[in-house]
Amino acid sequence: MRKVFSFLRKSRGQALTEFALILPFLLVIIGGIVDWGLSFFVGQVIENAAREGARRASIVPPTGNPPTTPPASVAAQSFPACKSHSSVIISTACNKIPDTGLFNNGTFTVGATFNNNAVPNKSITVTVRGTYNWFFLRLVGSGLALVGNQSLGNNITITRTTTMRWEWQPVS
Repeated sequence: MRKVFSFLRKSRGQALTEFALILPFLLVIIGGIVDWGLSFFVGQVIENAAREGARRASIVPPTGNPPTTPPASVAAQSFPACKSHSSVIISTACNKIPDTGLFNNGTFTVGATFNNNAVPNKSITVTVRGTYNWFFLRLVGSGLALVGNQSLGNNITITRTTTMRWEWQPVS
């Protein structure tokens, strides 16, 4: 009888068993932190692309008559095809997005609009929109729910917009 109780008191393998039970939860937490960090990184990169595109658009010389007419609106383009676009605004914004696998998984569109407000308030808006595909959370499954019963899905849409004053306006 003593041998039976001594066998039950032994704790060999206890740490390994506890580690095996905790490991999946630990991996989900670490993977989630990495994925959210990468999504914030993508947001910062496309915010920089929108800012650079808006800055380039704000110094584009006027076209047509009168000289206070800003350039025409530029249609949105998909990434990475926008890198060789004929518009310097689109190509400037698009060239700020690195050509890595992280960005190739998504579809990034760059668009510029020129708002014809009264002089001297004409402004230029550049919008960069992209889809970031989850790296690790996709492996966990898309059944995770966010606030508001919205499914996490396999991707998240990130949009950044920058508006700047058009520089080629007469001073009042």
